[in-house]
Amino acid sequence: MKSTKKFPIMFFSFIIMFSLSSAVFASATETYFTVAYNYGIFTERAENAQTKLNAHAIDLSLSSYFNENWGLYLNTGYNFPSSATVTSGGTSVTATSSDWDFSMLLSVILGPTFKFDINDAFQIFGGFGFHMAEYVMTTEYVNTLNFSFGIGGDVGVRYLPSKNFYLTGGFLFSHDFYQVGSVKTAHGTTDISDSYNFGSFRPYIGLGFNFSEFFK
Repeated sequence: MKSTKKFPIMFFSFIIMFSLSSAVFASATETYFTVAYNYGIFTERAENAQTKLNAHAIDLSLSSYFNENWGLYLNTGYNFPSSATVTSGGTSVTATSSDWDFSMLLSVILGPTFKFDINDAFQIFGGFGFHMAEYVMTTEYVNTLNFSFGIGGDVGVRYLPSKNFYLTGGFLFSHDFYQVGSVKTAHGTTDISDSYNFGSFRPYIGLGFNFSEFFK
């Protein structure tokens, strides 16, 4: 698989992040930008088998509030699987990152967000909306490119020791119910377009900056 085909959604997500941030800084009352690390579990369920991916990831998220508590949320997660386990008929087979040349799962969540100020130092927040993922895996024998679509969200807490800086923790989740993609082998290419059952749970910790407060 050519490298130019590996990252179409990565470029797209950066464009969304840049465009959205440029548009909302002028009108939002508060804008929070977060960089976080997560260790996620992704589960794909089929009729006769279940696949579980464990992955390390870097997440970038933007939450912009247009009034006191409500706004727009965007998250892009760059997940790098460390292992994959397939269970079928009571038998499990596990592969690790040494078994493939490249593997990456890119996740995007876009939708409304809310926050609740517990006091001057702590906030509870959440976001929920459309979810899209791209999964790429290349080995010596198989190249896989898959896009899936569904819903996703984020629930967390921010600790703000100052007006400009905060620490955060929480979890991301998603459930995709439709997919399109292709699997390429030495025998040819198989196209996929079908219903899907693909979920994730991704606890994270991170830090961020309140740009609206910074520029005041």
